[in-house]
Amino acid sequence: MVYVILTDGFEDMEAVAPVDVLRRAGLPVTTVGTPAQTVLSSHGVRVTADRTFDGLDASDLEMLVLPGGPGVETLRRAPEVLALLRDTVRQGRPVGAICAAPAVLAEQGFLDGRRATCFPGYEEELIRHGAHVEEGRAVVQDGPFVTARAAGSAIAFALHLTAVLRGQDEAEKVRAAICYETADRGTR
Repeated sequence: MVYVILTDGFEDMEAVAPVDVLRRAGLPVTTVGTPAQTVLSSHGVRVTADRTFDGLDASDLEMLVLPGGPGVETLRRAPEVLALLRDTVRQGRPVGAICAAPAVLAEQGFLDGRRATCFPGYEEELIRHGAHVEEGRAVVQDGPFVTARAAGSAIAFALHLTAVLRGQDEAEKVRAAICYETADRGTR
């Protein structure tokens, strides 16, 4: 199961693109709202998550995805999110974070000594926590951590997450099915 965390202020494309692409690849994806099941995106779209953290059993967790946007401030302070993040890392499962969300990984010490990318303006925060920022890269993977730059990178990010879980061939099938083209196909 892939868990995508939704909070008030999440960036629409950064959450919906991974959910859509991963589901197209046949992966089970569950959106988890916090603190409530109904959340409001950064652009005023009201979304009902599949569930909340109440009674969440993450024993089937394959990957955790953290969208960016102003909602990242909630992710930083939500004990249930941070506990799930720590458990995911402890189990060696992949974590995807896009836009401002890599700052949550950095703040928790997970990007120390690792390569990453983020939304412009968050580079210094990542560097302060020991990350090696690769500016201008759409998607960067270092170990189990997949980071992406911004909403404009959302599909490339989602396809990369698909490749992590199901292989490059499956990601390529989805890319072809959605007719996604980019000049920067080398996002690894």
